[in-house]
Amino acid sequence: VLTDDTLFVERDAAGHVRLLAYAKRFHVCDDLLARRPDLAPLAREPAPFEPAGKRWLALDGRVRVATTCGAPAQLLFPRLTHGASSRREPLPPARTLVELLAHSAFVLVRPEVAPAHLDLLRALVDGAHGARLHVGRDVLSDPLRYLPLVDPAEPAAPSWTPRTSPASAWS
Repeated sequence: VLTDDTLFVERDAAGHVRLLAYAKRFHVCDDLLARRPDLAPLAREPAPFEPAGKRWLALDGRVRVATTCGAPAQLLFPRLTHGASSRREPLPPARTLVELLAHSAFVLVRPEVAPAHLDLLRALVDGAHGARLHVGRDVLSDPLRYLPLVDPAEPAAPSWTPRTSPASAWS
């Protein structure tokens, strides 16, 4: 587990992409607890400032939580569907970048920060495989069916290297 919702992306001194987790409580709905009764003993009532209708899980000591890690090999974008079965749809680099932008909390307040932000997102895309996960009822009834979707047998993603020209697989 790296983080629940918020993830910061930065470059280290050598120019490599790093992910930084924002530590916060992991919240779940009662319907998940009904499907996963093993989690019920970990569920706690929310504080007044937390999301209504959700409980938080006391995971301390039960799950290894990282605070930083290197760039990911995969960028996955799950979507719940009404279908019976789940599937993985590979995304080309340009579409992966669009998905990252849609999930980014980036707000353009100062135009001078936009190029660095976009360059960092592009570095993530250049070093990873992108895929949309269409999650169907099969995963909702048996969460272990999710594992083959997130860990398919595919070649390793290329390692990130700084770009000096616009030439790439961005068509």
